[in-house]
Amino acid sequence: MKFGPAFIIAASLLTAACTKPMELPFDMGTLDLGAFDFSNSQQKEHAKRHEAALNAAEPDHIVALNHDQNALFVLPQMPWAKDANRVDVIQKVHATWQNGQSVDFQARISLAPRQVHMVMLDPMGRRAMQVNWSERGLSFEKADWMPDAFDPARMLVDIMMVYWPTNIVRDALPADMAMVSNPDNRQIVTIDEDGTKTPYSTITYPEKDRWQGAASLHNLRDGYQIDIQSSRIDSQ
Repeated sequence: MKFGPAFIIAASLLTAACTKPMELPFDMGTLDLGAFDFSNSQQKEHAKRHEAALNAAEPDHIVALNHDQNALFVLPQMPWAKDANRVDVIQKVHATWQNGQSVDFQARISLAPRQVHMVMLDPMGRRAMQVNWSERGLSFEKADWMPDAFDPARMLVDIMMVYWPTNIVRDALPADMAMVSNPDNRQIVTIDEDGTKTPYSTITYPEKDRWQGAASLHNLRDGYQIDIQSSRIDSQ
């Protein structure tokens, strides 16, 4: 069976991405916009902190969401908090796009104080990408057979949006984005200058342990859905 081409096409779709919202053939869920009770001053304060973070960040710590230079996600200097618990999981990931294209792959994520290591394999077991991130630096490795459009940094951001602590994700979001985080879900919107809120993504995860069980990210703006089945290594 030849999985390689399908994986390459789907990966390209994920990161080459859609430049405008799309109608999807599956239920992407809805956002409760009433949950976003942010004052204008709060959003201005976030924009101020975001500008400071941009000015202090290394270039490789700045990720343009969907290649939009007005939507810059700033990776924190500390990959994983020095006092945070270690995490070691394997994940089965299923991604779907608006044209019905889908792909499955497996990921291995290892988090330790001050360092992050991620590896993604295609269905044939080939290494598609790898992320090594520590206080000393951040590096991305991508297989030669992967398309140029595939962006490991954007894949890292999606994983962070689902699993990283609320305060880390909220501070990293672009200046015009806001997030509400609940025990089993997150909602992200963009906020225009006039205060109009536009849904960006919905995220779900297990309430007790988000690293153990089913999670999902529905990107409403760019038109794709990622479903993740995560299992801790020590719980298998």
